[in-house]
Amino acid sequence: MHAKMFPIREFDIDSGAPFLSKDADVLLRPCFLIVQARMGSERLPGKSLKLIKDKPLLYYVLSRIQNVHLADGIIVATTSNSIDDPICKLCQEMNIQYFRGSEDNVLDRYVKAASEFHVSTIVRITADNPCIDPKIIDKAIFLFNTHINELDYLSNTINRTFPRGLDLEIITKHALNKAFRHATEKNEKEHVTLYIAQHPKVFRLGNITQKNDYSKFRITVDTEQDFLLAKAIIEHFYPDNPNYTESELIAFLQKHPEITALNAQILQKSIEDRV
Repeated sequence: MHAKMFPIREFDIDSGAPFLSKDADVLLRPCFLIVQARMGSERLPGKSLKLIKDKPLLYYVLSRIQNVHLADGIIVATTSNSIDDPICKLCQEMNIQYFRGSEDNVLDRYVKAASEFHVSTIVRITADNPCIDPKIIDKAIFLFNTHINELDYLSNTINRTFPRGLDLEIITKHALNKAFRHATEKNEKEHVTLYIAQHPKVFRLGNITQKNDYSKFRITVDTEQDFLLAKAIIEHFYPDNPNYTESELIAFLQKHPEITALNAQILQKSIEDRV
């Protein structure tokens, strides 16, 4: 008898509460933002610490997600390689916890980080997304916890309406551990959630969309051209408006097509570079 395939559940991001506090009743389990970061990116080596306005790229990722209300903390998951020592130093300077593990088996790195810090719900963030919106993360956490008995995994990347670079994934520790036990292929270990996404008969998947489709915008940093676009955005919003929202970001990009043209020719890998 064939296993039943769970349908992918669709959620409107605006069905979450407009303002959420850490005392919300739906917060049932310890929820941490785990940010994977390393210096050894293939397409843009050292990008995590490339400077914009005298601050490393990773600083902007971490400072943005420090404004997430519904997470219990932040963990940077980096490698045990000495080249990544500066990432740990930045974490220390920003008073952010970090974990060091395997470079190539990123799934293993996540499982061990979650175990060491007793995390039940993982929000996966990557270090190449300096424009990540904390308000979107809060709404996603709210939705996930509201439907905690119906979901193993929730993201805004299955059917995209958000810009590439505002990506998030939420996974239960149970689902992550199951993926770790059963993943055998190299790419399933390198890409944290690949096994989960490819097995809808095993995991209950959910996708978040929004009314307006901004998926054509590319705001992630994989290449030098991407970095130049991120630099233009950050130089525009900092220091006067460091807490800019997705809508403000899109309005800026729509007003300045010459900026979006900076990386218009960049093709995303078929399987994303997982930092």
